[in-house]
Amino acid sequence: GLNSPFDVRESPAIYCISKLLDCGMKIKAYDPEAASAASAALDGRIETVENGYDALEGADALVIFTDWQEFRNPDFEVIASKLKRPVIFDGRNLYDPDVVKKAGIEYYSVGRK
Repeated sequence: GLNSPFDVRESPAIYCISKLLDCGMKIKAYDPEAASAASAALDGRIETVENGYDALEGADALVIFTDWQEFRNPDFEVIASKLKRPVIFDGRNLYDPDVVKKAGIEYYSVGRK
């Protein structure tokens, strides 16, 4: 809403999503707290959904920009089944790479080998 407590103007996620949109990507996003603020900051150019798993339906990849508690223990088998190609780009290092890879998901994280 107009009085959203979330100031996303300097958010690295907003910057990255904006660049992806500029490259012609379609973004379907889920954020349990700041979805409307993010959508407004991106001039409504993203689709927001009410459930994290809904954002994955038919998506090319899962990109993690926030570390909300509900993102910490996902069902990786469900994630793998919903993505066109099971790949995660984890910008918050939320997951154990071995656990993710065991679920058949290609995994990239920040600052790890």
